[in-house]
Parts: sequence; C-alpha cells; structure tokens
Amino acid sequence: LIGIAENNPDQAVANVHRFEKHCVADEDIAAQIPGSYRQEMKFYLAKGYHQLGDKDSARKSYADCALGGETAVGIKCAQTLRALR
Repeated sequence: LIGIAENNPDQAVANVHRFEKHCVADEDIAAQIPGSYRQEMKFYLAKGYHQLGDKDSARKSYADCALGGETAVGIKCAQTLRALR
C-alpha cells in the first residue's frame, strides 16, 4: 500500500477506509473481492494505526485480520497482535 511504502501511515489508513467505503460497502464490487485481499487490507490498516501510535485501533484491526484465516497474512496479524498485548 502506498502510504505504508512511503512511511505515510495517515495515507495508508485513509486509503483503506476509501477501499472499505467504495468497494466493500458495494455489494456488486464486494462479491468480486477475494477474502485474501480484504485480509491484506486489514493488515495495512492495522499497520497504519500501529505506526500512528493508535494501539487500540491497531489491535482491533490486527484481530480482524487474524480472523480471516490461516494465511501468511493472518498468521502475521496474529503474531503482531500477541506482541501488542
């Protein structure tokens, strides 16, 4: 995600919120989005919050990401969540 790559967590959080508002909230578009991509976006949201110092939002987003399944991203989210507790 551009915001994370450029060390701009505000932009990363805003980008994920736009994705949720304009893609996930639209039933037709949401039906075409793989679950793994949604999980990855939750990871970037959590990472953005974490970099901003918003630990509560980061924990919630990491937890949501970890619930997405036993993928590499889900495992990374679960590990990071445990480290934040």
